[in-house]
Amino acid sequence: MKTIAMVACIVGLAACDDDATVLPGMDLATSSAADMTVTESDLGVRRTADVPLMFQPAGLWWDSATSSLYIANDGGQQIVRWREDLNSFVVATNLPQIAPASGGLGQLIKAGDGSWLVTRFGFGMAGAILSADKNNDVTSIAGLMTMRQRVGLTQAADGTLYTGWYLTVNKLPTMGTVSKVALDGSGETDVVTGIGKPVGVLALGSELYISDQLNGVVVKTPLASPGTTTTFATIAGADELAAGPNGILFAASSTGTVWSIASDGTATSVHDGYKALRGVAYDPDHKRLFVAEPDKGDPDGGAGMPMLHVLPID
Repeated sequence: MKTIAMVACIVGLAACDDDATVLPGMDLATSSAADMTVTESDLGVRRTADVPLMFQPAGLWWDSATSSLYIANDGGQQIVRWREDLNSFVVATNLPQIAPASGGLGQLIKAGDGSWLVTRFGFGMAGAILSADKNNDVTSIAGLMTMRQRVGLTQAADGTLYTGWYLTVNKLPTMGTVSKVALDGSGETDVVTGIGKPVGVLALGSELYISDQLNGVVVKTPLASPGTTTTFATIAGADELAAGPNGILFAASSTGTVWSIASDGTATSVHDGYKALRGVAYDPDHKRLFVAEPDKGDPDGGAGMPMLHVLPID
């Protein structure tokens, strides 16, 4: 396992948009990794690697149009772009600042109109879906209940937006639900109820897949009439989901394992031994998987560094 030395361009709240000059940042290189700096010629290299981060990663999205990975910065209220060609992380979008006790980010997606959407967890006080348009103007989708704690987010081929949410009572999740969200601000409609803790949602083909972290399963429901669910796969600690090649789904998990789920629901471990994982994204251009490992001391209680893991996929 190799560690890639990277350079971060996250300096306080300084913004570096997609076309901005990369600002000098904090060098993440270590003496053992100094010779592993990624260059533009490495874009097509398929190898297992660990990229240390100076921020806490949440949702991930691979954007083939810009050949870049986008990352929700959970603690910094930012959308960060990995400029692999420039060997740097840059802030693509600064989101509205909010106190950590009522902030937190979840899944990040690029909508069909080119805007970026990301859930804000909100801790029962400020749950939201934030939208950054092509001009980098950020708004909060209106009509949503702020007490709903949101993580999962997906958009179906017809443009319909779905989000997963739950409430917390005595530190336990309750009322787990997936809702259909109106982008015009007219509110949301609950379509799937009875989920223990919906963390990941993914619209793929004719199905809506939902990871229920509390019950350790991924369930599915037809997009044509979402409601009744059937168990698709058993994944302990299932977290966020991503579409892969040939109908495969990828699932991160809070147990530190990355899973590949075949179209028949058969789950195969891609890699294990990590700490609790959050976001996952597949890069079809280079056949590799990205997995976010925010390190807040869980699950072993030891301090460490947040990581972005890169895994080749056959």
